[in-house]
Amino acid sequence: MRFKKTQIKMTETIGVLVVFFIIVLFAIIFYAQYQKSSIQEQKEAAIIKRAVSTSLKTFYLPEMRCTRAFDVTFTACIDIHKADIFRQKLQNNENYNYYTNIFGKSHIYLENVMFPQDPIEIYNGTPAKWTRKIPIRFPVLIYDITQSGTCGDVAGRCDFGVLSVDVYE
Repeated sequence: MRFKKTQIKMTETIGVLVVFFIIVLFAIIFYAQYQKSSIQEQKEAAIIKRAVSTSLKTFYLPEMRCTRAFDVTFTACIDIHKADIFRQKLQNNENYNYYTNIFGKSHIYLENVMFPQDPIEIYNGTPAKWTRKIPIRFPVLIYDITQSGTCGDVAGRCDFGVLSVDVYE
């Protein structure tokens, strides 16, 4: 009789331990899923931060800014001739590695909205295989000194354009 009572107590203890370990297992699985989603959110935030950083570096690139006597003429302005010279230098591999470190896996081009034509491709670091493209657009003035007209208080013509920065993952 005593032996049977001990067996029942031992079975109860084993049952309680099994339930306890099942609860612990569910807690571990839940925590792992939570961590996985948290890591994914952090990865997503880092990708967006890199895309915004690349686009802002492009937008404020001094090699293409509109200047007059070393002063910035307009804040959101790109000199079409400076952009073309910059593009040519990159195509001739002059400082290409330097700008590859800055722009990375991105495609940068300039489009004229007022007089549509083929976009001016400034930098193309599009990878062969990519899973996601993050497009960022900036409205800009496109300054052309060779055209007749005025652009504020400077000679030349200003058109509205879009600076497009596509960052790839």
